[in-house]
Amino acid sequence: MKIVLTWRTLLAFGPLLFVLAEAHELVHTGLGRLLCGCWGPRDFNVWSLCSTCATGHPYTNLAATLAGPAFMFAVR
Repeated sequence: MKIVLTWRTLLAFGPLLFVLAEAHELVHTGLGRLLCGCWGPRDFNVWSLCSTCATGHPYTNLAATLAGPAFMFAVR
């Protein structure tokens, strides 16, 4: 397989990369929403579970943390 880089392919790659990165973060916060019942705060590159769920449920935090890499592996 030969990869050909043109302006057209590079122009398409940028937005697709952004969409994939955003989907990765949404998987983290979405699973937290499903398990906790509320949305946690999210910044540009930092996310966390909502305050009612973050303290007493260590496995929920672990599941939400591992969901992002699992999603990326599934996409690949």
